Amino acid sequence: MTQDAKSAGNSHREAPLTIQHRKFLFISDLGSIGDLAFAVKNEGNEVKYNIRSKAEKEISDGFLEKAEDWEPLKNWADVIIFDRETYNRIKNIIIPNMFYRSDIGERWIRDADLLLTWGYLS
Repeated sequence: MTQDAKSAGNSHREAPLTIQHRKFLFISDLGSIGDLAFAVKNEGNEVKYNIRSKAEKEISDGFLEKAEDWEPLKNWADVIIFDRETYNRIKNIIIPNMFYRSDIGERWIRDADLLLTWGYLS
């Protein structure tokens, strides 16, 4: 087979994988999810972080864009993530077009247990 025949067979290229970046709004009573928000930001997503506790407001300063009030941003965000304390406090608030999950914390604990079992975490 000639070089031209080989290259002719490979003339198509697969389209590169494109990742759609999203807008994330993290809401926490005590500032306990800044590490997750920072990781999401490092993946190229836009992140805003609201901390309710006045004593904890400086957590993640310089790393994440802060939002004084989260409610005006609920339509801006593609994804809203609450920590457990906040979710328990506001779970009766209705946000249009949102899908609610309350078992994520339990899933993380189960997954962490698996990672420990497999030797990935010490």
